[in-house]
Amino acid sequence: RVLDCVDILFYAKLSDRVSTESYAKTYGAEGHPATLKFLTPSWEHSRRIMSSGSFCKDVVQFAEEKKDMINEETMELLEPYYNFPGFLPVNAKKASVATEGLLMFVRAMYQYHIASLVAKPLQSALAKKQLELD
Repeated sequence: RVLDCVDILFYAKLSDRVSTESYAKTYGAEGHPATLKFLTPSWEHSRRIMSSGSFCKDVVQFAEEKKDMINEETMELLEPYYNFPGFLPVNAKKASVATEGLLMFVRAMYQYHIASLVAKPLQSALAKKQLELD
């Protein structure tokens, strides 16, 4: 599921057979394993992106240079994952430290976009006032 989110951020292709009739293993609030209906994972597409020799560099570059390109459609696609019970670093770490890191990256990009919706208009207003003062 974490890799699906990376695919969404990178505008990569998701599975052709996306269905909400799939089931996902997750963890409830108390950390107990649970199985819930969720989207079909796009493992084949994710594996291609991850096998790229520049995958780590691409993730860092996205965070540094492309995070402002996240749009509302991307947020809409990420929202079910972000709100999915158990989509937390502590649970991702049970799979691997790398998965935990990618989940933290996805959550940070999601939260950055929400914060930027408030900050960007304020930054624009500040720049306008600065021009008036100069």
